[in-house]
Amino acid sequence: MFRQSTDPDFDYLLEHARKTESEPEPARYIIQQLVVLALTKDMADNDDSPKARYLRFCRWMAQGRKDETANFGPASGTGPAPMVSKALLPESTTLHQCAECGKQSGMMSCSGCLIQNGEHKTFATSYCSKTCQAKHWRKHKGLCRQMQQIHRAMSLFQEIFEHLLTLTYPGGHIPKEITEENGMVLMKCDPYPSQRPGQALFRFPHELAPSTDIGRAALTHSRCWEALSRARTLFEMLIRPSCARIQNVLIEPKNMERPVHIAHGEWDEYNALLGHEIILATLSCGMTVVLDPTGIQFGWKDLTSPWSMYKEHRVHRVANAKDLGPNTTGFQDVDSHEVNPFACVFGSDPTEISSRVRKEQLLMETVVLSLQPQIKRRFGGVAEFLRLKEAEFKVARAGVTAAAQRGLTMLAGEINNSAQWKVLSGATTAQGDSGKEIIWFTNRAASNSDDDTRRRVWKARWDSVVDIEAN
Repeated sequence: MFRQSTDPDFDYLLEHARKTESEPEPARYIIQQLVVLALTKDMADNDDSPKARYLRFCRWMAQGRKDETANFGPASGTGPAPMVSKALLPESTTLHQCAECGKQSGMMSCSGCLIQNGEHKTFATSYCSKTCQAKHWRKHKGLCRQMQQIHRAMSLFQEIFEHLLTLTYPGGHIPKEITEENGMVLMKCDPYPSQRPGQALFRFPHELAPSTDIGRAALTHSRCWEALSRARTLFEMLIRPSCARIQNVLIEPKNMERPVHIAHGEWDEYNALLGHEIILATLSCGMTVVLDPTGIQFGWKDLTSPWSMYKEHRVHRVANAKDLGPNTTGFQDVDSHEVNPFACVFGSDPTEISSRVRKEQLLMETVVLSLQPQIKRRFGGVAEFLRLKEAEFKVARAGVTAAAQRGLTMLAGEINNSAQWKVLSGATTAQGDSGKEIIWFTNRAASNSDDDTRRRVWKARWDSVVDIEAN
């Protein structure tokens, strides 16, 4: 029973309060509607009523929890604090001090462990001279090599991961317009996606976005959890070897540069109100860094950064943290198992995509099982690949990235084109249990042929696609 009110916003909120009976998350739904009201309502600067303060609070959360606007009372006479870009973390505090002698002039940075975006240096080990750098090398080399390795691994992971996200965008809301409005990325979606022609996978329409970064923000909105689910096998191959400890951390983010607002018919979602999953990696040298492959959804451009700095500037609250042990489910170690580079371990009827092994995981696992043995044959292993000299790594990285993207694109096409499947016995899971393997193929001429022919048809086609040395 709702009491009547003379407040002009009463009817608006009453209408939505009545709808909560059919909402799976009523509290979240009401907060979303309060945010809509806060963003559209003009409030007098001198209004210090509880309602005005709460609406200012809702607006502050939706617009990115920026420190400069964390004042929910009436506007002060001095005006709002000047806004500072949140796209990058502050520059390294060690940028202007020699790591060997402490001198604070004539600085140069170690190129091995340097993490920078353009001219902006988020992490740097600085020296006043070549002499000091040489003296400090024995102390520094462990951290230097490990920081370089984890940063290279993360940049490669992120590029391949985003390609997977592009090919497997959730069909529940299909973008029809992407713009920037009120300091947020606004993505208007089709409210009735079920009326579209049936399709197993949707490709994200980057062409709708006015810029690359805005498109990437819309793409990664609320998909932070997929880095350790859909792309887990890629994570295990590239990231884990560089880490002594890994934690999956859920935070409430703050100081967002440009959060995302999804308008889905009569329903709105603001990613600034949601939790954000990050990866906390402790290196064997003791350094703890944050890996944030989907931070671009908030306008953040740092992939790898020191935890102390990230926590100070981007974490409103740590909600949960748990250790992340090695993953073995559905992934075979090519060093200890004989693996067909064109097949995936699969545990159920191949004519359907299993609920246990999702489409996205299947795509990534198939690609990783092909990339890993190639990297081992050519470079000696993933660690050796990540430690190549800069010029060599640049070329090798381009080859691995292109091969992975071609493979993912091909497999997504297979699924969308109603690929035929064939179960072949003899495969084992990573735990050694008996299993089945899937051979992907679309060559209709091979549909009635024997298993060996199916293997040859697929393997010839697949190997040419995921060859890391192909142009």
